[in-house]
Amino acid sequence: MLRPQPALRIAFKRIPRRYLATEARSFVPPEAPKKLIRAYEGLPKPDSPTFFSGRSLYLDNIYNLEKRLNLFTSMMHKAHIMPLPKAAEHQVGPVPSYWRDANGMYQILGKAIRESQYRRLIGLLSQLNRLRRIAAICERKDIEKQITEVIEPYEKPNKAILEAQKTGRKRALPDENGRVYGIGRRKTSSARVWMIKIQPEAYSDASDKGTVPVASCLVNGIPAARYFTHISDRERVFRPLKLTGLLSSYNVFCLVRGGGTTGQAEAIAVGMAKALEVLEPSIKPILKQGELMKRDPRMVERKKTNLAKARKAYTWVKR
Repeated sequence: MLRPQPALRIAFKRIPRRYLATEARSFVPPEAPKKLIRAYEGLPKPDSPTFFSGRSLYLDNIYNLEKRLNLFTSMMHKAHIMPLPKAAEHQVGPVPSYWRDANGMYQILGKAIRESQYRRLIGLLSQLNRLRRIAAICERKDIEKQITEVIEPYEKPNKAILEAQKTGRKRALPDENGRVYGIGRRKTSSARVWMIKIQPEAYSDASDKGTVPVASCLVNGIPAARYFTHISDRERVFRPLKLTGLLSSYNVFCLVRGGGTTGQAEAIAVGMAKALEVLEPSIKPILKQGELMKRDPRMVERKKTNLAKARKAYTWVKR
C-alpha cells in the first residue's frame, strides 16, 4: 500500500474537515433578479438586416427582386403557364429591355455599384422582364401589371421614345436588281458576297427545257474553280448551296481580302449563308444546324516573348 509522503501528510492535515465530508450537497443558484439592470440603454434595432454590410440599400433591392421573382414564378406555375413547352419557346423570342446604366442606378440605390453588382441586378431584372412577356402572351394582365410595377423604376425614363424608334440591326433586303449582299469573316479574311437568282431563259426548243441552268461563282473576278486550287477549299465555298440544294439556283460574286485560301473560303461561306437567309427564309434552320450563320471566333494565337512561337519553346541548353 502506498503511503503519502510527509509533505502530503501536512497538506492533508491543513484541509478542513468539512471539505472531506462524504455527503453530497446539491448546488442551489442564487435567485436571479426579475429585471436585468443595464448600465446604459441598448442601441435601436436597425430597420434592415443588411444594415451593417456597407451596401444595405443595394442588397435590399436584390433580396426584394429575388423574392418577387420566386413569387411570380410560383403564380405562373399555379396558373399552369410555367414551365413552357419546348414548342412554345420560340413564341417568346428575345425580349427587348431598356434598363438604366450603372450611373442611372445611382439615383435608385444612392451609391455607386461595381460592374459585377450591376450584372447581378440586370440578371434578375431580365428574368422578371421575360416573365412579363410570357404573362402578356398568355393574356394574364394581372400578373403583367404587378411585374411592371416592380421593374418600372429600373427602366430608362425615355423608354417610350426608344420603343417608338427602330431598334435592332438593319435587315438586308434585295436591291432593285434582285441582288442580296452579305458579309463574312474568318481569321484575318473578310469577304463581301452578292447573290442573284438565275433568270429563266427563253427556250427556243421544247427539248431544251430539261437542261440544268449553269450558275457561276466569281471570286475577285476569277472563277472559284481557278481561284481555289484545293478541293477542300472549293468544298467549303459551296457548302451552303449544297446543304440547301440550291447549287444551280444563284449566281455568286465575291470580293475577298486578307488571310489565306482557307480563311477566305470560310469567309465566303458565311457571307453566302447570310445572303441565302434573306433570299430563302425557310432554309435558315438548315444553315443554322450546319453552323454557317455565325463567324468562327478561333484566331491564331500570338507569339510570346522568349518562345519560338505561341507555345513552342527553344531547346534548353545547359551551357
